[in-house]
Amino acid sequence: MDEKTELAKITKRLLYIIEGVIPLLSGLCQELSLHIPVTEFLQLDSKKAQVAKNLITKLMYFYDQEVGSVLEQMQEMECIKNFNSLCDLYRSSELNSIKEPERQSLSYLLSKKDEDFLNQQFQTFIENYAKAYENMENLPTSGGQKFNELLKFFTDEDYNRGDMQSLKVYKLVLVLRTLIERQKELGLHCFERTNLEKMTLTTLRLLHGIVHKKILEIESKKDSLKPPELQKEYENHIKPIQTILLDERADFIKTLFELLHHSNDDITYQVLACLDVLLYLGNEEAQKRISDINEEQDQSLIMQVQKILRRAQINLNKAKMQGMSTQEESSSLKGNKRSIEVDERITVALDVLVWICDGQQKDMQDALSNREKLNGTDIVSQVSFLLLGVVESFTAESLKIAQRAVQALIEMCAGNYKNQEIAIKGQVIISINSILEKESSISQAKINFPSFLALKLSSLELLNVMLEEIDEQSSKLATWIMQQLSLSNLLNGMLKSWDYYLTCRTAKRYFCSETPLERQTKNSLLLAYHTLRRISDYEGICVDKLVMDDEKNWLYITNLDSKAEKMWQHCKSWSKSIEVFYRTQNDTAILTRVFFPYNPHKHLNEKIKDTLLNNIKRDTPQEKLVDLLEWTKQIKLIKEQKKKLKKSPKRIIISFS
Repeated sequence: MDEKTELAKITKRLLYIIEGVIPLLSGLCQELSLHIPVTEFLQLDSKKAQVAKNLITKLMYFYDQEVGSVLEQMQEMECIKNFNSLCDLYRSSELNSIKEPERQSLSYLLSKKDEDFLNQQFQTFIENYAKAYENMENLPTSGGQKFNELLKFFTDEDYNRGDMQSLKVYKLVLVLRTLIERQKELGLHCFERTNLEKMTLTTLRLLHGIVHKKILEIESKKDSLKPPELQKEYENHIKPIQTILLDERADFIKTLFELLHHSNDDITYQVLACLDVLLYLGNEEAQKRISDINEEQDQSLIMQVQKILRRAQINLNKAKMQGMSTQEESSSLKGNKRSIEVDERITVALDVLVWICDGQQKDMQDALSNREKLNGTDIVSQVSFLLLGVVESFTAESLKIAQRAVQALIEMCAGNYKNQEIAIKGQVIISINSILEKESSISQAKINFPSFLALKLSSLELLNVMLEEIDEQSSKLATWIMQQLSLSNLLNGMLKSWDYYLTCRTAKRYFCSETPLERQTKNSLLLAYHTLRRISDYEGICVDKLVMDDEKNWLYITNLDSKAEKMWQHCKSWSKSIEVFYRTQNDTAILTRVFFPYNPHKHLNEKIKDTLLNNIKRDTPQEKLVDLLEWTKQIKLIKEQKKKLKKSPKRIIISFS
């Protein structure tokens, strides 16, 4: 490489540093200095925070000088002058010809030894920062090792301590608030405005990453933990951080809603990611805050979700058109593989919908289907049509989006007749048919079987939600579902679940407990059976007649072969139901049947039945079923404990006066 090319490369890099990195870091240092005392940094472990100590030394220069803007900071540091001098020094071909007076004029900068040492450190820092920044460009939470080090630095060890204002996560919220106010100033230079936006984005990523990291740790244990244990993990490790961010002193929710109006799409997306972790597991306080803001006519959250879904649909349509064009050009293709690119923005937007409606938040459910406020469209139909497009071009990459879309529809439609009607008009039953039909070809599509099984289970749960009797017109929806639903696909799916369930049971002797896949398979089998029971109730016929009347059903074709008959008898024996009388949110009295799986070898006496019914306090059949299952688990646990006590040779009786 010649000298001119080398010089040009160096010059370009230094310009990047002066116009990008230095203003960004100096601005960040200045903002941090307003909220974090120096003593906190200086008391840190030297092995873990040497970078912070060096940073605070530089920070205090700016802080002591009381320099207001990034441009003033550059001027104080004489960046341009030093840059020109450094470029002169790097002209190696002309270095020997520099006159002695010129050398003397540059001697005030650094000695040769100090310059070499500083340059080595400087180049190392630039390489590391550039890599970290490039990796952060398109990622919502993680930017590789360097970002994780930054995330570790801002993570507090204990979020349960009383002094909230001393926590780093709280101070990050204050930094974010200051950055927003700075961007409102008029007359900002374009470089400074750009740097402020980058700092805002980085701060949002840090706030999101602090909570998201804890969520990932718990999600990794999900299969090995029982529901009460999982809830305890959430309350110990995630909810305390959510509580701090939701505190009125932090005012984080309003700050996020203010940023939803930002012109930078990366910032608005990162705001959605922050709302996602705040709402994780249906945090009621976060739901209430967001619902209150929505009632104040601030539709920014719903509009941002709508924009992301619209873009996803446009990209999906483009992919379809490209696939059709390819098929016309090459008739030798046996199949047209159309897929939607997995975009984290879509999954985050769908996750927000899941958590914001979790627990049947009727106000938010209604807001998501309010066409008058959403320019003639609604979120429920958008998600329904997105699901239809994704399952039509089913690939391993689009499986994640399909799963999130189904879950979002479950939460938006649970207990809400209007949203159920919109979803059915959005071809959601056709989507469920397609998912059930894909089960026979998942191996050819290289789709992970456990992931597909989770999607199948969610689809059957969505189908049951659609069949809930929650309104006087629910029977009309059931008729529409019956006309569109493919019983053949449903029954074939049951048979496949039964085959896998038998395989799991055969291998179970080698395991100590029921595997997650075995539970999912058993649940999908019984959910499908309960779907048929619900439909038969609406039709006023027995479930056997329902499946035998259709000549396309495998039960009719095989005339109940031994495998199908065993499966059918198993479903019958494991399925229980109770009649529930309740009043809807519209004060309409409904008598409906709730189906649930229960071991046929267990017996419930009348006293236990009355106890169960008296403690089912929720509003919809689905929620009542949850209560019912929880109570049956508790009763089973109590019985097991009594048996252990009876078998124990020694008994200790503890009494409390």
